[in-house]
Amino acid sequence: MNVQVFPDNQLGDETHMLANLRSGAMQMMAIGDNILATLVPNTAIDNVGFAFKSAETAWAALDGEVGAPSAPTS
Repeated sequence: MNVQVFPDNQLGDETHMLANLRSGAMQMMAIGDNILATLVPNTAIDNVGFAFKSAETAWAALDGEVGAPSAPTS
């Protein structure tokens, strides 16, 4: 495997790189859930501070309807 690393947004910001990833221009990227939420909104749930009373409640929600896969938006 040959991995080329492009630090400091050399290939564009996360939105641009995600578009390149989806089109096949890039093969891999490190992605945060905040940018992934533009395609899969449920992935942003852990960015909502104090949404759950405990870790157990959060995991139960993510394992249930909140964390259920949804169709990506275009």
